Amino acid sequence: MYKIAIILFFLVCPISALGQSSIDSSDDRRPIFTIEETISRNRIVLAEKDHREMRVASIEINMIAKSLLKAAQGQCLLSHEDEKKLDKIEKLAKKIRSEQGGSGNNLLEKPENLITALERLQKAAQIMETESRTLNRHMVSIVLVEQVNEVLGLTKEIKKMKNK
Repeated sequence: MYKIAIILFFLVCPISALGQSSIDSSDDRRPIFTIEETISRNRIVLAEKDHREMRVASIEINMIAKSLLKAAQGQCLLSHEDEKKLDKIEKLAKKIRSEQGGSGNNLLEKPENLITALERLQKAAQIMETESRTLNRHMVSIVLVEQVNEVLGLTKEIKKMKNK
C-alpha cells in the first residue's frame, strides 16, 4: 500500500506542476511586436540615450571650464592636469558637435592672453549648457553648434599658448 501511494504521488505531482505552468503562461499577455516595431523602439531608446549623454557632456564641459578658470587666475599658468582637462573638453565638445551635425572650429577673434581665453571658454561652456537644456532629441541648435565651435577653437588656442 505504501509503495502504491508513493507511485501515485509522483505521478500526480508532475501533472499538477504542468497544469500550473500552463495557467501562468496563459496569463502572460505581453504584446507581440513586429521586427520593424522593435527596431524602431530600439532606435528611439538609443536617440534618447545619446541626447541625455549630450546634456551630461555639456554640464561636464561647463564644470571643467569653471575649474580651469579658477586654477589659472591664481597663477596664470596651466598644469599638466589642466591640459588633460582641456583634452577632455575637446573630446566632449566634438561628440556634441557630431551629434548636432555641425562642423568647423575656426575662431573669429583670437584671445589676447590665457585668462581672456579661459573666460571666453567658460562663457561659451555656460551658454552650451543652458542651450542643451532647452533642446529635445528632435531639435538641432545653431547656437549650440556655434558655441561648441567656439569651445573647440579656444581649446586649440589655449594649447598653443601653453606651448609658447
